[in-house]
Amino acid sequence: MTPIRKPPAIRPRGLPYFCLMRTRHGSFKDWFSLIALVSLSTSLCAQTNGRIANDSSLLKEEDTWHAHRLESLRAEDGWLNLAGLFWLREGDNSFGSGTGDELRFPEGRIPAKAGILVRKGFEVRLLTNEASGVKVDGQPVREAVVFDTGAFRTPVLSCGSLRWTIIRRSERLGVRLRDLDHPALKSFTGVERYPVDRAWLVLARLERNPFPKSIPISNVLGQTNLLPSPGRLIFTLQGSTYGLDALEEGEELFILFGDETNG
Repeated sequence: MTPIRKPPAIRPRGLPYFCLMRTRHGSFKDWFSLIALVSLSTSLCAQTNGRIANDSSLLKEEDTWHAHRLESLRAEDGWLNLAGLFWLREGDNSFGSGTGDELRFPEGRIPAKAGILVRKGFEVRLLTNEASGVKVDGQPVREAVVFDTGAFRTPVLSCGSLRWTIIRRSERLGVRLRDLDHPALKSFTGVERYPVDRAWLVLARLERNPFPKSIPISNVLGQTNLLPSPGRLIFTLQGSTYGLDALEEGEELFILFGDETNG
């Protein structure tokens, strides 16, 4: 058997690249089908030998997935409307559109000195000015606990087109701010992608880890978290055998990888 090694690069050099592979359960236990989902220009379809899938069900499934992806990007909790991320220090954190506000929100979307977020450990309390227009879950408030590790859910704060929630990343608490009128929503025209190529649809076997295993995954904030991995997906592609560590998320497995051109 050919030694297992990293998959080959599947695109021209010099392009930023981060690929996520999505797996779907097959009809046999511990066997999965893999499709590389690459959001790059269809004109850059390298190493496909022109073999585009003619399986209508496969094309329909991928088109449906892609349409759902675009819908989720545009959604109220999607990524296109992100307007800011502000970390909270212990104690008072003033917010609003004023130059003196510690958490400065977009001008014209919220008054200056709209309120204060008071952090005490892993609890955050909201104090608002009377004329701020700030609401919690759609209701105007003057004071409310908006984050508590023991709470069932985190409420959504709003003012005009702005929406924000308190998030926790390890020992840090922050404000994730969204703008439902963000210019990116208007300028977004979609995500370019490779056409579906049946040559990259392969059968993989899940080789389960004999002992619990975690994989370090770094996020855009520079933090590293250990995520459990059920095992490796072993598959053959273009005559060579490869293995990729898989991560679990619900009923699906995810694989994140890059190549030498990541930068």
